[in-house]
Amino acid sequence: MDDQKPTNVRALRAPRREIRFAWQLGQYTLNYDDTTLHVEWQVNRKKRVTRHDLLLLSPLFIEDGTSLENLAPELKQTAIWLGSAIIVWFSEIRPAVPLLAPALFAIGVVAAFRLAMAYTERGARTVICESGGDEIIDIPHAKVDEDQRLGFESGLRQAIERIHQRWRDGEI
Repeated sequence: MDDQKPTNVRALRAPRREIRFAWQLGQYTLNYDDTTLHVEWQVNRKKRVTRHDLLLLSPLFIEDGTSLENLAPELKQTAIWLGSAIIVWFSEIRPAVPLLAPALFAIGVVAAFRLAMAYTERGARTVICESGGDEIIDIPHAKVDEDQRLGFESGLRQAIERIHQRWRDGEI
């Protein structure tokens, strides 16, 4: 086959046991063994590790993405809070209620911060959940090499399916 011709065949991604990425102000490291998924989150010197039993995880990962249209309600809410603060600041009721404008402004700043965080989190991501539906971790597609991400997801899915099969066979 000529290297110049486009093809729809993709290279196989070897299963990986570990993946690392920076996201939401921290550095994440995900790895698994035969029975447990380890999720390590580190910000500066603070480190948090959670362990999740593979038997309790769902092998069906969710592909999700937040588009800009989904942020419109939050943008409107932020504009209302900040606009209200400006109106109250320049109105005649400010002397009667002196802390209303700063309070509205503070709420608007918090809403703007939440909007900024939602904006940076937008985009495609893979969500790993427990069998009951509780979310364990998101893997943002833009922050990880696609081959590494797909290899990790493939290996984790196989490990989950293997332990589920062992449980159904009565080995565990």
